[in-house]
Amino acid sequence: MDDYIAGIRGAWLGEQLGFAVFMARAEAEQDAALAAKWRSLAELEQVTGEHMASVLIAHGEMPGEAPLVDWENEAFQTYLTLPHRDVMNYMRGRVISALEDFESLLAAAPEADQESVRFLVDHELALLTFIDREASGGEDSLAGVQELLDR
Repeated sequence: MDDYIAGIRGAWLGEQLGFAVFMARAEAEQDAALAAKWRSLAELEQVTGEHMASVLIAHGEMPGEAPLVDWENEAFQTYLTLPHRDVMNYMRGRVISALEDFESLLAAAPEADQESVRFLVDHELALLTFIDREASGGEDSLAGVQELLDR
């Protein structure tokens, strides 16, 4: 159970950092339509983080304060400096890696946590769909993201 809680804590942390970087990308984006997409992604990170916080609280853990963002970190600089299409390529690898980790968490999740951890997995799947649709022209790329936000 300790590994499971550590994984949930790591997921919560990742969602906090994802929110920060996606919002920063939205603010830096010159294209208004792309900026709106990044804000939607940030909102999904925030909602997913809230799900992870609720799991931590249910297990007697306190999620804590949002982490400080090291804006000099290579990953954050990649999100902030590369063109949109290049960021999508970079993001794809990170999402696939996270998806594998989160599927393992879902397999280990007690029944009471299943819904929240399923949301965690589903949010990575929605991000992957977003990335793939952006790579093929961007049409309807936020459909899966919006579906989760409407839950």
